Amino acid sequence: MAQSITGDRTPAMPAPSSDARMPRRRQSVLPPETIKFSTIYLVLGLYCLFSLVVFLWVVLTSLKTNTEILMFPPWHLPKELVWQNLVDAWNRGVGTMFRNSMLIAGIGTIASVTLSAFAAYPIARIPFKLSHPLLMFFLIGIMIPYPLTAIPLFNIIEQLRQAHPWLNAYLILIVLYTASGVSFNTYVMTGFYKTLPFELEEAAALDGASPLRTFLQVMLPLARPGIASLLILNFVTMWNEFFYALLFIRERSQYTVTLGLTYLDQQAIYSGKWVGIFAGMTLTMIPVLIIFALLQRQIRQGLTVGALKG
Repeated sequence: MAQSITGDRTPAMPAPSSDARMPRRRQSVLPPETIKFSTIYLVLGLYCLFSLVVFLWVVLTSLKTNTEILMFPPWHLPKELVWQNLVDAWNRGVGTMFRNSMLIAGIGTIASVTLSAFAAYPIARIPFKLSHPLLMFFLIGIMIPYPLTAIPLFNIIEQLRQAHPWLNAYLILIVLYTASGVSFNTYVMTGFYKTLPFELEEAAALDGASPLRTFLQVMLPLARPGIASLLILNFVTMWNEFFYALLFIRERSQYTVTLGLTYLDQQAIYSGKWVGIFAGMTLTMIPVLIIFALLQRQIRQGLTVGALKG
């Protein structure tokens, strides 16, 4: 047989596989930010659900009889809501604790926020060399944990009590709460003042207003969201404070709600009447819940606006 003149042979193309004929599907890949925020929302949602379940359990337990509290399982619903438990707890001392906490937390909150509003204004609005060191000074006050100052503070106050017997626990706690909140409040208010336009002060100066009048009539009304948020946060913090109250309150008639709940817990251990401690917890949670339910928008607005500049 005659051989082909050209020895070249074209290679045969392989038949396309069935996988190659099928169009590729796009793989749906979630962005990392979506996964991160979804995880955060899931964790926060579970935490909120857990907190809500615990809150409802405490409220329902406070409305049970003492026999039902000792029954198993502890999360069963009460057969009848006993509202008299709340009245009995109020008459057994929770009302006095309420009055003491309202007095101490209310005066301490107003004094602390007022001092901070005045202290933060020159740091944020008046240019001078010590403005930044002063701000760092207040920031250092936030970083120091207050239990570290407990021993020297206790010694100083005990010496003052011996020298001045008229000093009572109310005055001591009000001063301590006021001083402990000044650092954080001043830092937040400084950031809030920096977000306000400087043209407002210039216009007030052209109208003949003094620096004090400009602050009181122009800048302070504009800072109401920040002041409102600090009032709420400070009141809730002082309402729930326990450490200083444990150190400096001696008489039972001066107990705050946190110290009083500890006293009710000790009574429940020895008497077996647990309904009193649950009723007391329910009553002491009411002011905090009302404040956050009605003023949560002011809290969010004040802190986010004040955090834009530092």
